[in-house]
Amino acid sequence: MPRYWGEGPHEMYHRKEDGLWYFPGCVNGYKTLEEAKEGYRRRDGMPSSSDVDSCLAVIAMFVSLVLAYIIIVY
Repeated sequence: MPRYWGEGPHEMYHRKEDGLWYFPGCVNGYKTLEEAKEGYRRRDGMPSSSDVDSCLAVIAMFVSLVLAYIIIVY
């Protein structure tokens, strides 16, 4: 019987006898738990941490440009 790990009621991971990590609805296994988590996030439509970081960087750049414009013009 595989053991399950997860952060929420729908996000559960288990390791089968072949040594690969799976989550519910997963057909292909992943070598590490981190790869399985990233595969779950991609499948579920949730942004990965690198996508969130780049989005925050674009927002910060836009805010700084607006503030620079306000300081220079006024």
